[in-house]
Amino acid sequence: MRTPQATRALLAAAAKAYVDNPVATRAVEAIRSRLDEPLRVAIAGNIKAGKSTLLNGLLGEEVAATDAGECTMVSTWYVHGSVPSARLYLLDGRTVPLVLRRTDGRLTLDLAGYQPEQVSRMEVTWPSPILSEMTLIDTPGLGSLTTEASQRTVELVTPDAGPGVDALIFLMRHRQASDIEVLQEFHQQSDPTAGSEGYPINVLGVLSRADELGGGGLEALFRSREMADSYAASPEIRTVCQQVLPVAGLVAQGAQTLRQAEFESLRTLARMPKDRRELLMLSAHRFVSVPDPDVSPDARRDLLDRLGLFGIRLAVVLLPNGFDDPMALAAELLRRSGLPALQSAVSSVYAQSADLLKAHTALTRLSKLLLSQPPSDESLARQLEATQLSAHDLRELRLTAKLRAGGLPGLDSTEQERALRLVGANGDSPAERLGVPDGDPHLVRQAAQEELVYWRRLAQEPLTVRTVRDAADILSRTCEGILAITPAAATTAGWSGTGPATDSRSVPR
Repeated sequence: MRTPQATRALLAAAAKAYVDNPVATRAVEAIRSRLDEPLRVAIAGNIKAGKSTLLNGLLGEEVAATDAGECTMVSTWYVHGSVPSARLYLLDGRTVPLVLRRTDGRLTLDLAGYQPEQVSRMEVTWPSPILSEMTLIDTPGLGSLTTEASQRTVELVTPDAGPGVDALIFLMRHRQASDIEVLQEFHQQSDPTAGSEGYPINVLGVLSRADELGGGGLEALFRSREMADSYAASPEIRTVCQQVLPVAGLVAQGAQTLRQAEFESLRTLARMPKDRRELLMLSAHRFVSVPDPDVSPDARRDLLDRLGLFGIRLAVVLLPNGFDDPMALAAELLRRSGLPALQSAVSSVYAQSADLLKAHTALTRLSKLLLSQPPSDESLARQLEATQLSAHDLRELRLTAKLRAGGLPGLDSTEQERALRLVGANGDSPAERLGVPDGDPHLVRQAAQEELVYWRRLAQEPLTVRTVRDAADILSRTCEGILAITPAAATTAGWSGTGPATDSRSVPR
C-alpha cells in the first residue's frame, strides 16, 4: 500500500483510539482534513530578500505586496479560486472580508484598520494555475524590524506541534548562520525520522535578487549561477536544502507583466547612440536623474521599478538581436531570469509528490500527538511505526533528494542519472522509470530484471560504501515493485491476460 493510502487508514484508526479524548480527536481531524487540502508551500527568508517579488513571478501577476507596508508584516496565503477575493483571519476567530483594488496594474490591500498583531493571516483567492496545485504562503521577513513579525514566520515553519507547512522555498542573498539554523530546525521538525544523514525532501533554496550581483552588470546571472552552485555544494547547505537556484525575481515579474509603453521606452533606449546610453545607465541614480530628451524621467523611473537596472541593460542588448517585439522580449527576459528553472523544480519536487509530502506531514504530526498524548491502546504506536518502516515511497523521495544534492559520491554520473530515473524523478510509471517505450510490458519486465540484477550486485559488493549500499537496496526494492505489477507472461504483442496493453500504473511502494 502506498504511503498516502496507508496514512489515511492509520488516521482512521487514530480517530477510534482517541474517541474518548476530545482534544486529541480534534487534532486527528485536523490532520485528516489537511490530506484533502492543497500542498502548503511557504516562501521564507530574511527581510528584503525578495519573497513577494518572487511570489509574483510564480503567480505571473503583481498580486503580492512588495513594499514595506503593514501587509508584509502578516502571513498571506494565496489559494486557488475562480473569483478573486481576499479576507483577514483574526486571532479572535473572526473573518473580515477585504476590498481588492488595482493601482497602476498592481493589487493593493490593507488590513482594514486592524493591527498586524491582531491578524492570524490574510488569505487571497486568485485564479492562477500554480495555485490549483498548491497553496503559496508569503511570510514576514526573518529579522524584520518588529520581533513579532519575524517570530510569526519562525512559528509557521518550525512549530512544536508539527510543521505548519508541507514544504519550503527559502530565499537567501548571502550564506548566513541564521539561515542555516532556521533550515536545520525546519528539517528536524518536518522529517524527524530521516536520521542524521537524511537529506531534506521539502526544501528548495533560491539565491534571490541574482541580478544585483556585481552592480547589476550583464554578467550578474553568470556569477549568480556560480555562487548558487557553490552554496549547493557546501555541506552546511546541502544537508538542509535540496537545490539552490539563482532567480532574478524582479526581472521575472517585470517580464510577465511587460506593458506596451515600457516596451516602447526600452526600444527608444536601444536605438540611442551606444556611448550616450551607457553613460545614462552607469548607475540607477544617473538613469533616473540625468536629463534626456527621448525618454522621460517618469518613464525611466517606471522601468527601473519594474525591471531593475540589470533588466533594462539586458533588454536593450536583446532588442537589436532578434527580440524586437513585446512578446519575444518578455519571453527571453523571463527565460534568463531563472524563474522557469525554479518553476520546473517546484513542479518536479513538490507538485508531483504533493500527496506523498502531505502524508509525510500527517505522519510527523501524528507521531508528535502520540508522544504528547499517548492513547490507552498501544497498538496505534505499533501501527504508526509499521507504516513508517514500510514507506518505500518516502525512502525513494529521500534518495531523490540525496541524489539531487550530490550526496552519493560513490556513484558515477551515469549511475546517478540512472538511479534518479528509477526512483521516479522523470516520471512515475514503470516505463518512465526504466526508460523504455510505454505500452511494451515485455521491455518493461526485461529492463526491470536487468536493473534489479545490477543494483543487487552493487549492494552485495564488499567494497561498496554504506550510503551507496543503502541506495542500491532502495533501488532493488523499486525494481521488485515494478516486476510485481508486470505480468510474467507479457509479450511484445501485448498483455496475455485481460486489460489494456499499456500499464501506466505507478510503482507500488
